Amino acid sequence: MEVVLEKFKFDEASEVYDLWSDELATLYTNFPYLATLDECNQRLSKMKIHYGQNPQHIGPFIIRSTEGEFLGLTGGDADAEFGEFEIWYFIKRSMWGRKIATSAVKSLIEIIKRSEKATLIKAEAVVDNEPSWKFLEKLGFKRTGILPEAHKKNGMTWDRYSYSYLIRS
Repeated sequence: MEVVLEKFKFDEASEVYDLWSDELATLYTNFPYLATLDECNQRLSKMKIHYGQNPQHIGPFIIRSTEGEFLGLTGGDADAEFGEFEIWYFIKRSMWGRKIATSAVKSLIEIIKRSEKATLIKAEAVVDNEPSWKFLEKLGFKRTGILPEAHKKNGMTWDRYSYSYLIRS
């Protein structure tokens, strides 16, 4: 499916709330499950500060269908000193398996490649989240290690794989 990345304005709380209030969809992410719209607005305020403090960050972006439907979020957090970006993606559960993450992250990679200092893109995936780490490998990311007990949520602990994508000039 073809998607459009739209710069996130931090005022799309109702759309984002549908995503963040899905306990299963948030399970393997660093985003907290948010039970209320007020919690969603508080989280958006924190994100706005985080992304505003570092203009080197890429995004965040809303992922939309070409018809304008909200599909998810993506972005890249920068360590500009070293030219590294850590990407993340978060797709509505009703859209899983439709190649939306593939299309969105390919677009995100192209945006990052245009950054003059970009040398490396990193990502992580929970070991139990096989579709996520297989997706990264299909995009050309190389597994670089395992982070034991690095993901904790809802009283559970999982290992995470770390991945890297070298940007060649």
